[in-house]
Amino acid sequence: MRARHDQGRSRAGFTLLEVLVALVIFALSFGVLAQIIQTGLRQSTVAESTAVATSIARSQLARVGTELPLQVGQTEGETEDGMRWHTNIQLAEPPNEDLGIASYQVQVMVSWGPGAAERVTLTTLRIGPVRE
Repeated sequence: MRARHDQGRSRAGFTLLEVLVALVIFALSFGVLAQIIQTGLRQSTVAESTAVATSIARSQLARVGTELPLQVGQTEGETEDGMRWHTNIQLAEPPNEDLGIASYQVQVMVSWGPGAAERVTLTTLRIGPVRE
């Protein structure tokens, strides 16, 4: 009769091995969850920087032909928050002297870090007067 009573007692609690296995499973799960959160935060920061850089590049493209003359050359600058922009204007094809117009390729690159992933480049074509 005593043997049955001892068996019932041993089933009532957790063994040290069961507790250690549970802690290991918890630690692994917590580590994976922390990695997922960290990756999400990093991607959120990259997305925000890319959106800001795209907005700056679009703004610079809009300036060409109004505030900046539509002529072959380069300009560059930096925003208050440290983003650097570079505008490059080239002839897209030889100018049409008869009409007095030329097509220009306008490229704006905005960067906020040293890597290629930390850069946004927008390119467009504009038609304007031939400038020497």
